[in-house]
Amino acid sequence: MKLQRLGPAVLLALVGLVSVGVPAQADHDRDRYDDRDRYGRSDRYSGRYDRSSGYRTRNYPRGYDRPEVSRREILRNRLFSLSDRLRLAVREGDVNPRQADRLYDGLDRICDFLQNDRYLTDVEFSRRQRDLDNLEDDLRSLLRSYGRRRYYR
Repeated sequence: MKLQRLGPAVLLALVGLVSVGVPAQADHDRDRYDDRDRYGRSDRYSGRYDRSSGYRTRNYPRGYDRPEVSRREILRNRLFSLSDRLRLAVREGDVNPRQADRLYDGLDRICDFLQNDRYLTDVEFSRRQRDLDNLEDDLRSLLRSYGRRRYYR
C-alpha cells in the first residue's frame, strides 16, 4: 500500500522541480542580453540601434507659466520630429552609423537640457532652437550628399 502512494509522490516532486528550474534559466538568459546603457543603446549592434525611441518615453517637466510651457512644447516637438527623421534615414542606410552617432549626441544634449533644466528662458530657448537648426541642416546636407530628399521638409 505504501508503494502505491510513493509513485505519485515522486512524480509530483519531479514535475515541481522541472517547472521551477525553467523560469530561473529564462531570467538568467534575459539578464545576460540586457546590456544597455542609459540611452537604451546596445553595443552589439554598433550604430544600428534605435536611439530615438527613448526621446518620447522620457518625462519632461511641463513648465511653470504659459510662455514656458509653449517654449518647451515647441522644442519637444522639434526634437521628436528630427529624431524620427534621423531614425528613418539610419534605417534606410542613408546615414552611416558614425554620422548618426554625432547627430544623436546633439539630440541627447537637447533632451538632457529639457529634462534637467528648471526654467526655460527666451535666451536658452533661442540657443536650443539654433542647436536644432544646426542639427537639421547637418541632416539635410548628409541626405543631399546621398541624393535623398524624403526625410526633410
